[in-house]
Amino acid sequence: VIGAAVALKPLLAPVVLLFLFAGRWRALAAAVLVPALASAAAALAMPDPAGFFTRTLPFLLHGDDGFVRLYEASPAAVLPRLGVPSALAQGLAVAAA
Repeated sequence: VIGAAVALKPLLAPVVLLFLFAGRWRALAAAVLVPALASAAAALAMPDPAGFFTRTLPFLLHGDDGFVRLYEASPAAVLPRLGVPSALAQGLAVAAA
């Protein structure tokens, strides 16, 4: 049950540490293998499973994209579009944070 819960909601992954600390090795193996097998099955069903590593992961690690920047509503993105100088916009964004 824990393995399925971790597969559906990865936020619960730290619960797996309970099995590790308690020495419940079979439960730990199940809690790790079920999400791994579910991920592998999902990857087999995808038309381009490598796309996560070639497009999505680099985008997440880089953190900035011109296409997404158009839809960003943070002060650092909106103020320059309204004509505020970039340095002032960054300063206001830092002050607001």
